[in-house]
Amino acid sequence: MQFQLASERSCLRAMTEGVTEVVGEGALTLVMVSEDQAIESFSAAYFEPGPPESYVLVFETDVFAVCGAYVSFALAKEAGTVADIAVELQPDGSFFVVQDFGEFGVQGQSYELEDGFFTTVSTSFGDEIRTTAVSYGPPTAKNYQILETAFQEFFG
Repeated sequence: MQFQLASERSCLRAMTEGVTEVVGEGALTLVMVSEDQAIESFSAAYFEPGPPESYVLVFETDVFAVCGAYVSFALAKEAGTVADIAVELQPDGSFFVVQDFGEFGVQGQSYELEDGFFTTVSTSFGDEIRTTAVSYGPPTAKNYQILETAFQEFFG
């Protein structure tokens, strides 16, 4: 229940205040802005340095590490079932989570928190572990450019 509450609080904060997630050593940067900063109602995008560089609009919040579990819980509740997410509270206060994504395989994630919000999410992909650093609030001007560029590329 603690994890579910933290996932809800983290995702709602991201949607309200905005969030920037940097995966690994900048292999991927995701930004989500608040509704008032959205470009024609588009509020999220990611940048992958490449080559080639890739700017992509995001249409689903579950792409964000801070929202993935929350969306799973919300969809399960809407369907009248329970989300199939195994959660274990660690001695350091972090959560270790295992989730089966069907054709995409089983994924383990470690969520570190500060003041009840996710701050770091480490995700296992087979033998590889990728860590996502989370920063709440409006993105920097450079990171807001990710959304602007993705919007321009999508709509030409």
